[in-house]
Parts: sequence; structure tokens; C-alpha cells
Amino acid sequence: MKLLYLLVLFIFLISMSGLIDGSANIKSHMPKCGPSIEERLRNHFDGYEIRPELVINNNDDFGGVRSKRRTTTLANHKIVWITMATNKDVETSIRIDNETIPLKGKVSMNDAAGDRRIEMDLVNDWNQIKLYKLGNHEIIGITLTPLMCTGLMCSVSAQLLYDVNTKTKSFFRRISD
Repeated sequence: MKLLYLLVLFIFLISMSGLIDGSANIKSHMPKCGPSIEERLRNHFDGYEIRPELVINNNDDFGGVRSKRRTTTLANHKIVWITMATNKDVETSIRIDNETIPLKGKVSMNDAAGDRRIEMDLVNDWNQIKLYKLGNHEIIGITLTPLMCTGLMCSVSAQLLYDVNTKTKSFFRRISD
């Protein structure tokens, strides 16, 4: 029995000798783990994120509801924001490189937060314009917001995505928190 005990102790010490270096510190034989799943997902999506080439923020105070034209240049694209105000109605249109896009009669493609689609003439001002380059395509993204916010529409906005090559227009509704 003593012999068996010594044999087990001897095998144990031999197997432990690989875990101990010359300074009697135990070496770690734990496998080195790579990044966590959160880090791997963040790295993956950061690598595929489409970043805009150019961003323009609207810092103008429109000064209430009145007829007005505002022109903005985005790289080699001319964007004109046209607001026509009458006593009863406000109609807004956007001209991108001589292509006029009236907002009246347009609705968003999606229902935001399980609610309903939004009529685009309710979001009749712009907050930000971005230019994206995707291969040979240029996409202009415009964030639309209400011109006047009385409390009911403050959290509603929409996005207009405009493909410069095909002149395709897509409107998406968004509700901010």
C-alpha cells in the first residue's frame, strides 16, 4: 500500500513539474480566451458600418412658419429646401440636383413602434443631411423633423434616403426616446 501511495505521489509530482517554473511560481495552463462575444459582435458590426462621407447639421433658426428657400451644398450636390406657407397650409418640397420631391402626399414605408405610418408633410424641416458612397452609388440621407413642435410631434422624425443615380426615394418614420 505504501508503494502504491508513493507511486501516486511520484506521478502527481511529475505531472505538476510542468506547471512550476524555476522560481516556484505556478504557470497558467488556462487557455487564453479571445475577445468576449460582445467585443466580437462590436468588432464585426464596426467593420461593416457604413459611415457617411460628409455630414451637414442644420443650425438655422427657421423663424416660424413662413415661405422660404434654403440652399445647401453637399459635396457636388445642390439641395434646396422650399417651404410655401399660406394662411391654411404649409407645403414643403426638397430639390436635390434639380429633382423636386414634394413631401405632401408621401407616407413613410414603415410603422414605427407598432404605431402607424406618418404623412411626410408633418415633418417639414431638416435636421441633418448625410452623403454616403456605396461603390458607384451615392445616397443622400436627410433627417426630417417637424417645423413646429407643440409637444405631440416632438419625438417624431423621418429619414429620406435618396439614391442619386436612380433617383429612388424612400421615407422611413422614426420615434425618438
